[in-house]
Amino acid sequence: MPISIISGAFFLESTMAVLGAFPPGVGCRPFDEEDWEGVADCLHRGFPERSHGYWIEALTRLSQRPAVADFPRYGFVLEKSGRVVGAVLTLYARHSGLEGDEIRCNLSSWSVDAEFRPYASRNDRDGHHARRDVVYTNISPSPAGLSGESYSYMKAI
Repeated sequence: MPISIISGAFFLESTMAVLGAFPPGVGCRPFDEEDWEGVADCLHRGFPERSHGYWIEALTRLSQRPAVADFPRYGFVLEKSGRVVGAVLTLYARHSGLEGDEIRCNLSSWSVDAEFRPYASRNDRDGHHARRDVVYTNISPSPAGLSGESYSYMKAI
């Protein structure tokens, strides 16, 4: 199944050839409960109208969703020397389709500190990137994000 993306992405290959490897101390990975405080801080910086507590509550709600196979439970972080400088929430779900089950992932609440934005869409070496067997969506993209270059490689379906 080909990748279908409505809008929004975090770890896609769009800038990989330009940026090459991450600089020392910068990396991306799935996050877990131990990262919630840093993720909530990062999301609050990116969405200042939402409090730190709002993001903790959102993560708590995500923790109550069933896990889907081996996909990340909450999302991904971009970090610099252990500090969360970027985050995206990923909501995976299994749907029954005409050709059998398919996995869908809604990408939500993408925030990256300004100085690290050039690395936000880069794949990491461990394969935390868009999978071809997943349909990716963003059902609530921000107006600012839609007007930027970050969506230039996306297609509406």
